Amino acid sequence: MKDLYDIIIIGGGIGGVGVSIEAKRKGYRTLLLERSEILSATSANSLRIIHGGLRYLQQFNIKRVISSIQAQSELLRLYPEHIKPLRCLFPLENFGARTATIMRIASLVYRALQSAIGAKSQGARVIAQRDCEQISLLRSRSKFGAFEWNDAVIKDLDGFHAHLRTECGEIIERCGAAEFRELADGVEVHLEGRLISAKVVVDTRGPWANQPLHNADQPFWPIRFVKAFNVVVKRKLDDVAVALRSKNSSRQFFFVPRGNHTAIGTEYYDCDSPEATVSEIEITAFLTEINSLAPELNLNSADVCAIDCGVLPGIYGAVKAPSLIGSERILRKGRVVKVLSTKYTTFLTQARKVLEQAEALF
Repeated sequence: MKDLYDIIIIGGGIGGVGVSIEAKRKGYRTLLLERSEILSATSANSLRIIHGGLRYLQQFNIKRVISSIQAQSELLRLYPEHIKPLRCLFPLENFGARTATIMRIASLVYRALQSAIGAKSQGARVIAQRDCEQISLLRSRSKFGAFEWNDAVIKDLDGFHAHLRTECGEIIERCGAAEFRELADGVEVHLEGRLISAKVVVDTRGPWANQPLHNADQPFWPIRFVKAFNVVVKRKLDDVAVALRSKNSSRQFFFVPRGNHTAIGTEYYDCDSPEATVSEIEITAFLTEINSLAPELNLNSADVCAIDCGVLPGIYGAVKAPSLIGSERILRKGRVVKVLSTKYTTFLTQARKVLEQAEALF
């Protein structure tokens, strides 16, 4: 006798968990399959910031700014015990896109967008040098003032993940290999002696999504594996998050308070597979880069207490540096909906888009 489900979700990262939560809310019978533990691997190794889309203003991507504001506001409302506002700042410059004049305009636009969609204002504004004196990483870097805004941060990652688990449908963890077979009206799955059927399969395996689910399954995307990592040091630098721009590129690194420590990230490398670790050479290079930004820290390997490391899907192209896919990609083929994404912030809004694709197959 078959176990009957509406949706089977393959991959228990934050993307798969989001689909399970939203499907259960809509009354669908769902089964989430994960080869290890849900919300482990990359989902357990993020910088934990829930972005409100301010960064997309510089790309004039207003649609994405609005969707990020809405997603951030929803998560703050739904999970106030785990997700808290986070004050963020970066130093202003005398020339370029980070001058006080340009950032004042950006703050007006951002607050107007927040107001237009009914989101609580997050206080984006330019502040003077004197207002930065209590922030160690800005004290000597705020000659032209600083830009301040509020994002959000997951304060209690374990507690947040435990909460999300209770909102999911049925879960099977540490499951072995499954045999999939697409039928005219659904999908049949043989898993560890069980015969399971569903109307649709949602593939949220992230970088593993190009590995076929069954013989007829073909890769949807050429995936570039990108290793992303943060370094956690044994010092609490500030009570706020500070972003400093690299001297060697246009990239910036965030210094985010994490209890009595500080998480610094994020660094990216191309890698050969979805399985990745961070080498001592890479850690040393990272600390050298951070010390070039903030020599007063004089960080070394003895300061490191943890490494957050995960693998994200990237894109191929002419760009030599590792490049993430950016916004999510959702494609449907046969009875399978495949998803690629890199954002924690939009895991619920993305899940609703996935369900729209799945429901078209019901």
